[in-house]
Amino acid sequence: MSTQLRNDDEWDPQEAAAAEEVLKLEAEVQQMAEKLLEYRATLPDQLHSTLSSLLASQRPVSLARLSVEESGPEAGTPPRPDAEAGATQGLERTVEVEKIQLLKQKMSGNALTVPVVLKRMEVYMGKIEELASSDGVIHPAFKRKRVV
Repeated sequence: MSTQLRNDDEWDPQEAAAAEEVLKLEAEVQQMAEKLLEYRATLPDQLHSTLSSLLASQRPVSLARLSVEESGPEAGTPPRPDAEAGATQGLERTVEVEKIQLLKQKMSGNALTVPVVLKRMEVYMGKIEELASSDGVIHPAFKRKRVV
């Protein structure tokens, strides 16, 4: 029965290399854990601010919100009797509110079409540049007549 006795005092290069590798891996795991904790602490705030700024930049431009309570009587109008002033002022406010709503609708519609128009402009500008760089023959009907 031949058994090899192992002496713990002997230095084994393979075990030393393995132990060193384990220490390196443990250090890397510790660094990764610290980075993960840091990302967990800061990433939600960064994502929130980035997303809110992105959404704000893509939001269509609109008029400042005007409320009926904020709009007071105009300074240039002469004072009217109470009964006549109330009826006329109410009618003016409803007309003004309708105009503001119509203007807001038109502006939001125009703001929503801006990206489509920009894309079309980019496409056509590319086509124009392509035609300008080509050596194609331009029909004489499309050439400018020189005025002397």
